[in-house]
Amino acid sequence: MALFKILYSAVLIIQVALTLAMVHAQDDQSGFISIDCGIPEGTKYTDNKTGINYVLDAGFIDSGINLEILSIYKYSNLDYQLNTVRSFPENTRNCYMLKPVQGKGNRYKDDKYDRIWNPGYPSFEYADVKVSRPNNLEISTMENIPSKVLITAVTPAKATDDILYSWTAINKTEEFLMYLYVVEGKIGNQTREFNVYADGVLWDGPNSSNDYDVMTWFVQFSGSLSHELKIRETKRSTLPPMVNALELFKLVHL
Repeated sequence: MALFKILYSAVLIIQVALTLAMVHAQDDQSGFISIDCGIPEGTKYTDNKTGINYVLDAGFIDSGINLEILSIYKYSNLDYQLNTVRSFPENTRNCYMLKPVQGKGNRYKDDKYDRIWNPGYPSFEYADVKVSRPNNLEISTMENIPSKVLITAVTPAKATDDILYSWTAINKTEEFLMYLYVVEGKIGNQTREFNVYADGVLWDGPNSSNDYDVMTWFVQFSGSLSHELKIRETKRSTLPPMVNALELFKLVHL
């Protein structure tokens, strides 16, 4: 499967794992640094959600001032590192200086590309599904999606309904790329067959899966303010459509 055209850079805007589990950071974070801008002197902590160790930014920059966000924006579920900022009112060039052994970025235990997979919020009533696979059967994708992400999935709560994901573009010229992942368990004599639609137009299908199949689709969206991915079962299917994870990118011209 081809990736992106040379003249484009893909910016990840949505990344969804259809699972209730977060991917946590590795215990060994030596050689890596994660900076929380604007936290008070002497502060360091470990994020409860990701397990990432954060330090203050004072040792990496000598300009700017520390500020807290307004209380009206401090929601109960707001990530701790979003409560403070470093502001640069001097209107001059300001640079963070990292030592060569630092600055590798955040590292996550199950994802070699540092992606954080979050539970999705589909545009349909859904039911959670756990994919049953033998322990010795590896789940392998070209995109290196963690197995922990792919062993959970969603299907429509009502078997005859569609799987729907929708979002809104800023303008009609924006282009989006989506990777869609389906990982099958053991279905025996049953049939899971479906079509994939992009903004109401058939993109691919009918597609059918067999025991333990791992399938990936690459879907493009453009030319509209509103976009929708739809996965619909065929009349021949005895099982509802299912999706395990998806990634949505916005293309940016270089």
